Amino acid sequence: MVRMRDLTTNAVWLWEREKFLGRRFLMQEMYQSYLNKGHIANISKEEDPYWDVLEDRLLGVAPAFLQALGYRLDVDDKLAVTGIEGEEVGTLSFQLIPCTRSGKPWSELDASGSGHSDFVDDPNELLGQPFHFKIGITDLDILKACDQTKVTIRYRVFKETDWTIVEFPRDYFRGGTSIRHLIDHTRLVSISQMTFEHLDYLANHCICFMVYVSQTEDAKNHMSSAKEVSSIVRSVQASRRYSRVQGEEYCDVNRLKTELTLIQRSLDRHMAVGEQLRDLCESWSKKKPTSENCEKLLQALRKIVDTKNTIPRLTKDRSPLGLARSSRFPAVLEHPEAKE
Repeated sequence: MVRMRDLTTNAVWLWEREKFLGRRFLMQEMYQSYLNKGHIANISKEEDPYWDVLEDRLLGVAPAFLQALGYRLDVDDKLAVTGIEGEEVGTLSFQLIPCTRSGKPWSELDASGSGHSDFVDDPNELLGQPFHFKIGITDLDILKACDQTKVTIRYRVFKETDWTIVEFPRDYFRGGTSIRHLIDHTRLVSISQMTFEHLDYLANHCICFMVYVSQTEDAKNHMSSAKEVSSIVRSVQASRRYSRVQGEEYCDVNRLKTELTLIQRSLDRHMAVGEQLRDLCESWSKKKPTSENCEKLLQALRKIVDTKNTIPRLTKDRSPLGLARSSRFPAVLEHPEAKE
């Protein structure tokens, strides 16, 4: 993608490379005509290579990694919204909640004592089963003032072609307004049958929340000087490497959070088993050591001891499925609409 900026309004466009090359050819023709004739002929907006329809500007991207869903773990976190130059432009609060077909979170079923466990030791246990999870957006903070600016979030899941669009009221970002508490976007995602491709998606990919802001054609107070333009160019060049490194940091931080949650869950389960074993010892300490009682004791032990109580490990170069991490994985900000 090539980023174009109107120096009179500071409006920004992201053009495909092919579109830019075609426009550049027309610009060269226009300049050559000016050199030959000494003036530029009047042309319509549609024929002007420097003009384009004003579109919403991509403000930044917030990547939500999905490894925790493979273990059927809830995610409730705040993400940094990062611009295409690598700078932080805001924060996004979101949730990823594994649930039933009706939208009931697995964690609530487990807490109610229904016998349903919300946690799986190995994502491969989900193969062949239906899988449902909810995506929630609870808040968005933007560092720069966006009063009376239309802000939207767009995202897609797995192989979707259509965008899910979340719109914010124009006065949502006004300081002190109570309307901030009215945003509660929730969407249920259902997979009829989990495959290895789905597991790979959860292990090695993310949902990119794309934050867009509206633009105006008002040129007042927006004229950029040559010094400002040079500063912008230097900023972009210096931040390209940083944006890629920051994408890898997001990946590593998310992996550490998931691993910490898995370790905590496993420790909780081991502690619960220890409590059950202690209660079992106390209840059987006064019983006679008959063969019948021994058989009953062994059966009780088999019910308590779970041989799958292991701690899954997420290493830097391996996914939870034991697959090599995709080369596309760390390049979070290299989304087709987030690159320059």
